[in-house]
Amino acid sequence: MGNVHQANGSSNGWLFEYAAGLFLFLSFIGNVKQIGLEKDEDIVLIKNDNKKVVAQAKSTLSVHDIYHTGQYNNLYNSLNTLSSQNNPDVDELIMINNFRKPFGEDTEINLQQENEHKLKFDDFPEKAKEKLKKFAVDNKLNIDFDKVYNWFLKFESEKPQNYIKSVLESKLVKLGDKPFASSEIILNKWKEALENNSREKEKFIETNTLTGILFSVLLYGSLTLEDVQKYSGLDIEVDEIGCEDEINKFFNESSLTLDIYNDIVSSFISYSESNNLTKSREALKNFINSINDVPLYFSAYFDNTIYDKLKLYRIFVTYVIIKNKTIDQIKGVFGYENK
Repeated sequence: MGNVHQANGSSNGWLFEYAAGLFLFLSFIGNVKQIGLEKDEDIVLIKNDNKKVVAQAKSTLSVHDIYHTGQYNNLYNSLNTLSSQNNPDVDELIMINNFRKPFGEDTEINLQQENEHKLKFDDFPEKAKEKLKKFAVDNKLNIDFDKVYNWFLKFESEKPQNYIKSVLESKLVKLGDKPFASSEIILNKWKEALENNSREKEKFIETNTLTGILFSVLLYGSLTLEDVQKYSGLDIEVDEIGCEDEINKFFNESSLTLDIYNDIVSSFISYSESNNLTKSREALKNFINSINDVPLYFSAYFDNTIYDKLKLYRIFVTYVIIKNKTIDQIKGVFGYENK
């Protein structure tokens, strides 16, 4: 039984770390260029100005511990680890957890009905500040308490990640009904990307990869070959109908960055302007037919396809350009307007 409990606790710890990582990504999105899990700290965000936000994630499975028990030992452990990040490159040192009474009887804030709550060190209860500072002195920790925050994140019940899902959905709902329905798929893909990245100690994942995954999910199944044919003028034969499934599979399985989508749209705009084309459909047809090269990320994926790679790529580009307003919407909703 002890091994089972330990395994469950370990699994919960990893799950909370991913949830907390995604939550912080969504909280700082637009101001973050890279994210990594298990990069010296549980969670590290690298902001656009190269400053860092580092976090230690702690959680418990016990409902009693979540709601009623002080968690100073966990806070001390977080503080001890975060002290190694006391340098000018770090903006925030975050202790993120699911403890509704983190300071036990010293807790002055009521987190019983909260979903999240960020508290800077200056606003900690006086007794909590005294205990944490004493721990730092006793253990000779070099830490700037002006950078220290405790962030409560709801993570409990049979579906502990539901709150993270609701945070994402609060953004996706602004994009329409289909994006709202895609939240679980997006979260699973983000989690998989972060999990794979955590295995590489020195490598961070670009946040525009996560945003690119989001856009790929929203494009999946959103257009038909009839739409493509109408807007691009491509001649699609009867025996090529199956290439629609190929493109959808590409959207579903590839981790493209938002930059790739942006570059396609930017190239189309530049082409239209340089050729004085104002009618969007005419411009799109001419642009699509001017494409003669297939980029490596695309051709490598379709290495064994039975279809013509160039035609597949032209279909893919048509999808992206027709949906370019969705890119702008995503950038607005997720704080990327100026990127």
